[in-house]
Amino acid sequence: MSVVRPAVPSDMAACAELAGTPAAHLSRLLAQSEHVFLVAEWAGAPVGFVVASPLGHAAARIDHFQVEAPGLWPNAGQHLLRAARARLKERGIQTLIVADGDAGRNALLESEGLSRSPGGWTGSS
Repeated sequence: MSVVRPAVPSDMAACAELAGTPAAHLSRLLAQSEHVFLVAEWAGAPVGFVVASPLGHAAARIDHFQVEAPGLWPNAGQHLLRAARARLKERGIQTLIVADGDAGRNALLESEGLSRSPGGWTGSS
């Protein structure tokens, strides 16, 4: 079972590899306290991550949401999404927009009550 925790600088190389994104970009996001940056780990190694960025006072967007393998969406992906939504709700965020992804991510988003919209997927936090 995966454990979800706040990301730390030592996670950036693994997250960058998962996303095919430069570690420097993710490190900049981690350094900005307004972002919710969480990592799912299994046996001490990151297997997924999510970054939620504020879009104002009542909305946030998730553009970075990755897991190591498609079969991890129902477990690690679900844990990440639920933890991010809970943290966003604590911050007063009411609306969440999540970028479109692969079939596994999209199936997870639908199963979690998000609706397809022109900007990806939309739901409450």
